[in-house]
Amino acid sequence: MIVETTIEINRSVEDVMEFLTEVENLPVWAENVVEATQTSQGPVGLGTTCRIVSEVMQRRMSHEFAVTESLDAQATRNRRHRDVRGRVASAFRNGG
Repeated sequence: MIVETTIEINRSVEDVMEFLTEVENLPVWAENVVEATQTSQGPVGLGTTCRIVSEVMQRRMSHEFAVTESLDAQATRNRRHRDVRGRVASAFRNGG
């Protein structure tokens, strides 16, 4: 299954990336995420790990994630650990 969403943000790609790569900001913009904590040290990059808690239909679920691939400064891929495996890809571009 592929789900694609497009939004326009009147900020530079760098500003958006800075906000999105702060793991603790995830509950602000990601639907159903109620808690997000980076579990590794240092800036977000290859090997970064985090713990995400989601709430769906009044049920809380915890997920462990790791950044497994950095495509370039404007795109990253992540892998979710545990029972369900999947990919989350994010790409950002300047509009115009």
